[in-house]
Amino acid sequence: MVLKSRISPDIFLHIPPVQPHHLKESASRTTQGHEHGHSDSVNVHLIFLVTGNPGLIGYYHPFLSQIVDLLRDDADGDAVATWTSSMTVVAGFSLGGFEVEDYKYNKNTSHGDGLRRPGIANGNYDDGDNDDNMRRQLLFPDHGHYGEEPSSKKIYSLQEQIALCYARLQSLVRRVTEHVEASTDMSGQHGSDINVNVKVKVTLMGHSVGAYIALELVRLCHEKMRRSSQDGGYTTEPTETTETTQPWSIASCILLTPTIQDLHLSSSGRIATPLLTSIPIPLPTLLQSLVSHVLVATLPASWLKWLVSRVTSMNAESHGMETTLAFLTSATGVRQALYMAKCELLEIRTEKWGEEVWGASGGGGGGGGGEEDGEIGVGGQHSPNLFFWFAKQDHWVADATRDELFNKRRGQHIDDDGSISDGRARNAKTHFRIDEADGLVHAWCLGQSDLVAKRVSRWLKEVT
Repeated sequence: MVLKSRISPDIFLHIPPVQPHHLKESASRTTQGHEHGHSDSVNVHLIFLVTGNPGLIGYYHPFLSQIVDLLRDDADGDAVATWTSSMTVVAGFSLGGFEVEDYKYNKNTSHGDGLRRPGIANGNYDDGDNDDNMRRQLLFPDHGHYGEEPSSKKIYSLQEQIALCYARLQSLVRRVTEHVEASTDMSGQHGSDINVNVKVKVTLMGHSVGAYIALELVRLCHEKMRRSSQDGGYTTEPTETTETTQPWSIASCILLTPTIQDLHLSSSGRIATPLLTSIPIPLPTLLQSLVSHVLVATLPASWLKWLVSRVTSMNAESHGMETTLAFLTSATGVRQALYMAKCELLEIRTEKWGEEVWGASGGGGGGGGGEEDGEIGVGGQHSPNLFFWFAKQDHWVADATRDELFNKRRGQHIDDDGSISDGRARNAKTHFRIDEADGLVHAWCLGQSDLVAKRVSRWLKEVT
């Protein structure tokens, strides 16, 4: 099935058309004769966003649209940079339990700080209202018990969110690969004697708890690929369909206001931990009922919008307001957010990753910047390039926690001014930026999408 670009309350997917400059002639093509065929290769850069909590992708529509626009604007310039030789796919999904697809959604409106149809430009655009099958395949891929859309009342733990994100990522890699192969066949960009080798390199972007999930995806990728190589190229875990592994790798992670360690020690965590971890099981359900049957059911829409605006200080016409209203009117959003927050506070404690994340030295050294960074090899695996961007003050990240991570990885490159091109240590794979001047806040997706997109787009071009 050919993929199409799509913006909906639960999905952001940008699929550009396959262009001639995406095709690279492989060395085998220079051999004599065509009777044995030859091959072209297509490098795909898949940028995959993992949201924070509440996990609605609608909060990130302007940010992702800006990423698409910034990368495309540079690619359309007179001097085409080397990174544009890769086909860039941008994707993000609402986390499990936060689906709001049935909420009234106006795709033709410019939302707040920048959601607009040009963010999906130059590709096939799918409004998605009637394509329920594609929605199910993207959100609940055919991997074991995630093969069918779960009950609308299912509540996901943090570990289940990680498993679902991995299944979505692996499924999307497969679908993008099939899409590229089908597109080159239909466009006639290669003859019948040419095979197209599609190689997918993944950059994970994670916000808040999404950063924790992203690093867990790196760990899972290494673990599953290692098992697959031991099994002769086939996976046999009960949670996913047995299939040959795809030629893909997680090459980089961009972690924005990340909560990856000791969440309970943050200023908000110290308040939330005793409240949420001691909550009786029925209370999240009670709060969901209170919101759904009292606030939403009894208040006129204009009053509800006014109340949310007063409590959150959101602009009444912003994308954040629209997404928050969808969240409040969803069947399980409030309950899912509370339960997931409880899981986060209990599980995000001591930093636990090894060389699969930080590198063989425990500090991310070795390699770096080259084309092979992050690629999965038969005899060994590479840790990804890591980019951390912390706020100067963050109520969900304790200063001591941030400083401990900073000092622990001091042997690696520190981005004091945010620049990664000037004076960069070429063997450094972990980069830190602590915001000093821009006033970055934890919930930057509500009002600072442009600021973050401009910085992130520069990192994306650096690692592609």
